[in-house]
Amino acid sequence: MVPRAVQTPPPPAVADAGDEPQDARVVKEILHSVGLKEGDYEPAVVQQFLMLAYRYASGVLVNALAYADHAGRGASLEVDDVRLAIRSNATFLPQLSGREVRRSVPSS
Repeated sequence: MVPRAVQTPPPPAVADAGDEPQDARVVKEILHSVGLKEGDYEPAVVQQFLMLAYRYASGVLVNALAYADHAGRGASLEVDDVRLAIRSNATFLPQLSGREVRRSVPSS
């Protein structure tokens, strides 16, 4: 099985809005699409969403690599490996209600 060596991305450097990463702009657009303006949330929220997306995607890819390795293809991923990894995440990870999520997040 492939080891779960998931790295976290480096913290973003302080830059002006023109140098903002595209992923950060996309997260801001998503927040805006649900009615939140830039002053309605803390700047760290964007970074937290990016970290969540990075962890999810890297976890799916690590699992997909394990499935490909089990199928005898080594590190040669196929679409079905990724689909299976996504489905297994949805099946084996518990789905928390909003109330349970709020309880699990420590208040600061």
